[in-house]
Amino acid sequence: MRILSVLIVGSLTTSTFGQNTDSLGIDCNPTLNKQEIAYLDQLFSEENYDFQHKKIGFASPNVIHLFGVMPMPPGFNDQLLPVSKKEYFLQLKQEHAKPKCSELLILTDSLKAITKGFDAIVIFIPEKKRKKVNAKTAPVVATTFGYRDLNYPDNLQKVGADTSSALNKEEVAFLNQIYQHYPDRFDFSNKKIAVVDQHSEHIVAKQDYFNRIKKHLGKDFLYPTDDLILLNESEKQETGYDAVILLPEKMINREKLIEFLKMSRNRP
Repeated sequence: MRILSVLIVGSLTTSTFGQNTDSLGIDCNPTLNKQEIAYLDQLFSEENYDFQHKKIGFASPNVIHLFGVMPMPPGFNDQLLPVSKKEYFLQLKQEHAKPKCSELLILTDSLKAITKGFDAIVIFIPEKKRKKVNAKTAPVVATTFGYRDLNYPDNLQKVGADTSSALNKEEVAFLNQIYQHYPDRFDFSNKKIAVVDQHSEHIVAKQDYFNRIKKHLGKDFLYPTDDLILLNESEKQETGYDAVILLPEKMINREKLIEFLKMSRNRP
């Protein structure tokens, strides 16, 4: 792990590094756009780190205060929690009464594995806390990223418009990325999938499900996967489906679910 610290005085403006900041932090994708790469390249120019084709995480102690009632952990490293890229750049653009600094934590291969996909993490902290960043910071922060699975899809803007029931190539690639860490690794290619909402007892349109995921990824850098239920051969024959994505409950009555799918199949 290597660390580089950069002091941020005041706020990020349209003249910072001669760049227009409108294209910074426009989404939560851990893969940076060209303008974000250029900005961080200049911000951490002394490190000479190549941000292209990298997954970059962001962390800040400020997220603790978003919920109001969450107590502050005792140790500085434990106060650093993941924030989205959008939130990081939003914080940069705000006026700060006290100086802030950004630190780049370049992860070792073992720490990359812990985070399940990130190459480096940028932390945004009060300048007075800079001296608290030490060799333990990256392992502790990496562990907080590893509690959830990084699954932000590469083709987010290419799904959600097709109203047919069958999955097209973009949608297959999308779902394969979303569910890449699922215990039973499943390839959505040439599969028929039912998305079932147990509360309202209906099959959710494919388009609505993709838009549900896209809405969540508008404010987060990963999607907490729904239950994916793989059907056995008998169930496939009875229902006409290969698998079921279940919303929103985690506990299911499998027999009841299969009966529901059979009834749905037989409806005119």
